[in-house]
Amino acid sequence: KHDFLPDDDVELDSGEWIYIVNFFGQLTEDRLTGLALKYGNVIVDQAQAYFDKPISGVDTIYTCRKFLGVPDGAFLYSDAKLDEELMIDESFERMHFLLGRYERTAAEFYSEYCANNFLLKNEPIKRMSKLTDNLLHGIDYERVKEIRTRNYGYLYEYFREVNQLHVQKIQGAFAYPLLLRNGASIRKQLLKSKIYIPILWPNVLYDVEKESLEYNYAENILTLPVDQRYNLEDMQLIIDVISKYIF
Repeated sequence: KHDFLPDDDVELDSGEWIYIVNFFGQLTEDRLTGLALKYGNVIVDQAQAYFDKPISGVDTIYTCRKFLGVPDGAFLYSDAKLDEELMIDESFERMHFLLGRYERTAAEFYSEYCANNFLLKNEPIKRMSKLTDNLLHGIDYERVKEIRTRNYGYLYEYFREVNQLHVQKIQGAFAYPLLLRNGASIRKQLLKSKIYIPILWPNVLYDVEKESLEYNYAENILTLPVDQRYNLEDMQLIIDVISKYIF
């Protein structure tokens, strides 16, 4: 089964850093601590592990919008001090697609969601907006974590024998990553059942060879949703559709 981190040693030159993405929250605190001790200059990206605590002395970044109903916002944990006054962001113009998805289907607002991602890509560094900060203070984080853990665990138990990825049972998951040989075709079948599973790294399909590990991951990993909008009945629906096409 596949892992999420290569075993090859890396030698850093002066001024170089290793940027480690904790894909699907599968790297444990001990593993990340070991990497930090081994290489020294490490930045940890916890965009897919919102509920994992930062490691002391290790620069760590988190994003809010992958886990919570906010249009933007992120956290940086670092010992470094920024001698610069940052502007405060404004979020009110980015709220439309979130409000729409609350009352209608996500598919209706997908293009607007993508447009919002493009806007953020070109934004300079700013302080978190007052709107996002206020929304974050109104969230029951324990409930969010509990639901995500429960839904992930349900999928984990069912798919553990067929998943080509070596994944652990974790708390407060971003999603359940299911790697199948025919994942790309199953994604199309899920869409027919109005279950949309995004390709997380679409650019990879154009940047690497089809025979590569990266291409296989991008094309065939099904990022199954486990977030707080869903319950176990929803998980079972996903299982029922996928089970028809596993071979």
